[in-house]
This record gives sequence, C-alpha cells and structure tokens, in this order.
Amino acid sequence: MTKSDLDAAQIAKDAEVARLVYEEELEELEREKEKIQREEEAFKAAIAEMYNEVQAGIEADALFAAKAAQRSAEIRSRPPTKSQLKNLMMTYLKNMGGYKYSQLKAKTFAEIQGLYERQKKVKQEGDKENIRKRPGRRLKMKATKKSKRQKTNSDLKEEEHLKTFLQIIPNKEEEVDYEVLIRDF
Repeated sequence: MTKSDLDAAQIAKDAEVARLVYEEELEELEREKEKIQREEEAFKAAIAEMYNEVQAGIEADALFAAKAAQRSAEIRSRPPTKSQLKNLMMTYLKNMGGYKYSQLKAKTFAEIQGLYERQKKVKQEGDKENIRKRPGRRLKMKATKKSKRQKTNSDLKEEEHLKTFLQIIPNKEEEVDYEVLIRDF
C-alpha cells in the first residue's frame, strides 16, 4: 500500500465518520424538536384547561348572581306579614295621628287598621282642601322667593356704594359699632 492509498483510505474513513456524526446530530436535533413540540402541546393543553376552569368559574358566579338576584326579587315582591303591616300602621299613626306607641300596642290588628284607614282618609281630605283653598298663595310665595334670590346689577352697585360709607370697628367688649365715614367724592 502506498501512501496515497493510505491517504485515500483515511479520507474515506474520515468522510464516513463525518457522515455518521452528521446523521447522529440530525437525529438529536429531531429529538429536540419533537421534545419542544410535545412541551408546547402540553403547555397549550394546560392553558386551555386553565381557561376552561376560569370560564366555568365565571359561569358559576354569573349563575349564582342570577339566582341571588331572583331570590332577592322574590323576597321583595312578597307582601308584608301581618306583624309588619301592624308595625307600619303603628308608625304612621304615631307620627301622623298623634297616638303614642303604648296606646297602639294594646290594640288588635283590626283596630289599628281601622284607625289607620280613618287617619289616611282625614289626611287625604285635608290635602284636597288645602289645594282648593290656596292655589294662588303658593304661586305668590314662589315668586317672592325667586325675587329675593335674584339681585339686579343696580342693586349690587347700590349695595357696594353703601358699603363704602360703613366701617366695622371691633370693640374690646366684643360688640360691633358702625360708624359712618365721611368721604369727599
């Protein structure tokens, strides 16, 4: 064997080793890609599962809130009980009818209801009379209040002019004296 044959054999051997190393690295790279792809799929599955759990929680909360709202609406729409009505009528009679709580407490529901209806009727008749008796008076009151609230420019100028003639001088006894100032215009 000549030296060139040995060199050619060494080159062929090196080429074979390089090819094997290259194929090994390609296989390793493929395994890494597959591993990364599996990890990404697992990550996406975990995110999807978390999203589904959160969505289920949101839906459960919405359902709970709807049930709570429905329950509270049912409770509010129930008519008051007899004892609640009695307490409401007693409060009205105490405030509007001039009765004392001790007077009303001894009475039955029917008696309190009769007093309540009578007092409501008296109040409604009184309101109707007041409306019929004084329709103009209320209008005049509103007009006077409005005129008191609005000051014209001339009123403001006159007020400013009068303020120039007054000076407040505090007294040692904490009394206030007003002294007219003399000014030459």
